[in-house]
Amino acid sequence: MKLQYRGQMALERRIIPARDGLVGLAQTFSGSDTRTLVTHETFVLARVELLEGGLSFPLSSRCIQAPDLFLLAVPPRSVLPMTFDRARVRSEGITGFSPLIANGPALLACEGNESFLDLKSAQRAICAPVLEGLDPDADVTPVIAQARKLLHELIAHPAPARTAAKQVGIRQETLSRGFLRAYKISPKQYCHRARLFEAVLRLISGASVIDAALASGFWDLKRFYAQFKRLLGTTPGVYTQVKKRQDHTPNN
Repeated sequence: MKLQYRGQMALERRIIPARDGLVGLAQTFSGSDTRTLVTHETFVLARVELLEGGLSFPLSSRCIQAPDLFLLAVPPRSVLPMTFDRARVRSEGITGFSPLIANGPALLACEGNESFLDLKSAQRAICAPVLEGLDPDADVTPVIAQARKLLHELIAHPAPARTAAKQVGIRQETLSRGFLRAYKISPKQYCHRARLFEAVLRLISGASVIDAALASGFWDLKRFYAQFKRLLGTTPGVYTQVKKRQDHTPNN
């Protein structure tokens, strides 16, 4: 796919063949910015190489500097802020709906150049030694961490942030301030990212636009298109074409 921009970051992304219902992604990030990864019912497992500059994970508990080469393992219902400092970062890995990663987000040792584009090889990869745990809720005010988890239960609700704040007994403004401080993203943005990440994966996996939108928590198709275009810079139809191209490529 063509060069895209996410805030101050340039992103080159292409889909690579994978098996067992997984989606393979090869990505290169360039620039300086803080970006936050949010997963809902999906996981991410990627081999990450820092080619230039710096990459860190500014968690509430501490800021963790990334090594030059590592595996990034992120289970469903996770959040992970990442700060790129004049960086060029290359990653290759998989995402999907399999319950592959049971523990919290972590940096794992990268042992060799073996790819993991199927479940069997991915299961071997996640057995690598843990370099750093990336618990996003460590040192976060308990009520804020509780609200974050509730957002996943309320993902299809018309007003998930307001409802989560009410259920944990705080004002929505208090939740927004605490959430942004803890996770470097607002509750509203958190829900958008979670839903869109899942929608993209469903589209790439062959779902129709309507089915992907509904399964990802969007009940208003017009809003789905608008948020998709605003945050991803393209339309859902572009991602449906990815699956069609893969199906017509020999030896995938």
